[in-house]
Amino acid sequence: MACMRALPGRAKTVGLALPVVLLAGCGTNQYLLSPSAVAGAPPSTAQYQQAVELHYHALTQNLDQAINSEEVALSQDPRYAPGYVRLGGLFLMAGETSGAIAALKDACSLAPRNAVDWVILGQAEARVGQPRQAALAYQRALHVNPGAWKAWDGLGFLAVSQHAYRTAWKDGQTALLAAGEEGPTLDLMGRVLLSEGDASDALTYFTDAEEVQPGWWQSYNDAGRANLALGDASDALQNFRQAVSLNPTDASAWAHVNAIEAKRGAAWKGQ
Repeated sequence: MACMRALPGRAKTVGLALPVVLLAGCGTNQYLLSPSAVAGAPPSTAQYQQAVELHYHALTQNLDQAINSEEVALSQDPRYAPGYVRLGGLFLMAGETSGAIAALKDACSLAPRNAVDWVILGQAEARVGQPRQAALAYQRALHVNPGAWKAWDGLGFLAVSQHAYRTAWKDGQTALLAAGEEGPTLDLMGRVLLSEGDASDALTYFTDAEEVQPGWWQSYNDAGRANLALGDASDALQNFRQAVSLNPTDASAWAHVNAIEAKRGAAWKGQ
């Protein structure tokens, strides 16, 4: 089973391997980006960064406690598969990728006929850059349940990352047949179109994904990229800001927010 570990005091990374900076003299305050990292950004960007930092801190201040509590529960019932799924999710939030994968593998070992657990393992492996292992996990999910639309989506996203757009589109269509218009499926179809240069139709899919699943950050990030491809920096900024509001560790969206704000600031100064 997954190794139980004591967490307090260790260095952390959060989300996309983005470092959490512990500033000297600031107690336990944690930052996704240190204040100095945005010191040269326009005021609106710095203020927005501060707001998201506060939101991030509220979400993560009890993360270690939650992990420790789940580990204690599993020590009392080490064959409870859902507990390992929860532990894996907590580890991912804390940037503990090896612990997350180990916990999710334990869940799948305890409940091999649970397609949902295999999908979650595949998503985690894809997130940490293990596409072959992710594909195997998705295929195990489909072996258990051929209608597991999230597994088809997962295979489609892997295909996009490998520039296999025809395969990705086919996987997306299969997911649509299995479950209808789900946010990730619509986002997948949009990514295929954007990768092939059709930003206008891609934006339609991303916008539909936002409407179907408004709390998911990825579709806003992708919509922002489509906006930029169409030359619409204003709508792009709005989408990227929404992405980082929903997921403060979205380094790509932060980079776009800073770049757009900086360009706007330079244009204003030149007037």
